[in-house]
Amino acid sequence: MGFLMAFLAIIYMLVLFINKLIGGIDVKGWTTIMILILIVSSFQMIALGIIGEYVWRTLDAIRNRPIYIIEEIVDTNRKI
Repeated sequence: MGFLMAFLAIIYMLVLFINKLIGGIDVKGWTTIMILILIVSSFQMIALGIIGEYVWRTLDAIRNRPIYIIEEIVDTNRKI
């Protein structure tokens, strides 16, 4: 999902840049700020996906472990 968002951000950055060159955006600095926000947000989404995958694999590893481990079985029927 992060890479999809990064791809869409790159496309939107190109649209913003072309629109700025044509002269459609009159506010100074708006295009630069938007491009920086898109780049940072893309990196954050990719990093969040990597962290989520790590947590998911850890959860799968923990699910397969037993709740407790019996070290020794004590015979209660044994007479001393």
